[in-house]
This record gives sequence, C-alpha cells and structure tokens, in this order.
Amino acid sequence: LLVDPSVAAVCAASGPQAEPSNEEVASSFLESISHEEGFVWSYLRVGQLAVLLGDTLFVHGGLPFDALGWVPPVAMRYATPSEGAACGGTCLPEGHSAQAWVEALNRAYEENLRDFRAQMTWRSDGSRGGETLLCLTSTPACFSRSIVVESRLQEGMPTREDPRVSQYLAARGVRRVVCGHKPCGDSPFVVQDGGVEMVHGDTTFSDPAAADCRGRA
Repeated sequence: LLVDPSVAAVCAASGPQAEPSNEEVASSFLESISHEEGFVWSYLRVGQLAVLLGDTLFVHGGLPFDALGWVPPVAMRYATPSEGAACGGTCLPEGHSAQAWVEALNRAYEENLRDFRAQMTWRSDGSRGGETLLCLTSTPACFSRSIVVESRLQEGMPTREDPRVSQYLAARGVRRVVCGHKPCGDSPFVVQDGGVEMVHGDTTFSDPAAADCRGRA
C-alpha cells in the first residue's frame, strides 16, 4: 500500500477526519499519478525492472528463458495475442553482458514511462501510453517473457530452473538471483541450480496471525 507521507502527516495532525467522498478518493488517485510531484508518479520514476549488484541480480518475479536478453518495445498491447502473433521488442546481440541487459531493460522502462506521460488516457483505437508496462504484468500479453510476473514458485513450492537460464547467468558472472512476487512462507526459499543460487524472498504471509500478515518478517 502506497501512502503519500505528506497526506498521512496532515491527517495524523488534524485528528479524526470526515469520510472522504468517492469523488475525492478518485481525485486523489488521479493526482498521485498525473501531477509531476504526485507520490505514485515519484515512486514510479525511481523504479527499475532489474538491478545488478556485484554477482547478484534482483528482479520482481523470475527469469523465463525467453526473457533473457530481450528488451520490450513501447508499442505492445495489453491483450491476449492472436494465435501465431510475433512478440515485439529486440534481443541483445550474442555475448552481451548481464549489465548491458539490465541497463537496456531499465532504459525501456523509462521510455515507457515517458510514453505513458505523453498519453495517459485511452486513444480511439483502445490503446494508451505506456501500455507495455501493463503487458509486463500479464503472462499472455508479454508472451511469457515477463520478469515481473513469471515465477518458479508453483502452489508455494519452487520448481526446477530451466538449465539454459542457469547457464546464461553463470556465463555472465551472476551467481545469485533474488526475487519475490509470490509468497513462500515465513522464510525465503533458497534453491541452487547449475551453480546459481535462487532466493525467493516474498514473505508477505509469513505471520497470518498478525494484522498485516507479515509480523516481524
């Protein structure tokens, strides 16, 4: 849950507030993304799709093989592709480094944010700016290439990594991948495949007895 710190501070200082109207709630959502200083827009601007620190790669979801070296375009549509449709975007040249891929992903993220900013509402053809970012939240729309929603965790348990993924990572000096997206219990899952350590660290439901289901996780 994202809470604008300035709004929270004002509410806390002024005591109990009247229940906001539906119009006020809707307006606050729109302002948080449409205004340059909006807290959601500010949050998105500092976000990254992937981060490489030393030999550790951080992503939100996972690393499907077809995502490796792939950079999403701006013009993807948030819909289930028709049968036989080709996935857009570009693939980096053979032999690219992990850092080059991470930087290309984050440039694409920034480009799509600018595209969203230029066209935040729907066009007459049903498309909108930054639609590729929506696609990254959908397995079919992203042709199963999303590092945001794809995951090795199935029904709470890790599945084996595609050996080609481990080979790709190891060849580029990546020894560890840290991800989340799907809850895995009260402690992270740590799985090793092909010399690469996979750390699944989503402990969202680590303490169901706690009010936030996380407790001290």
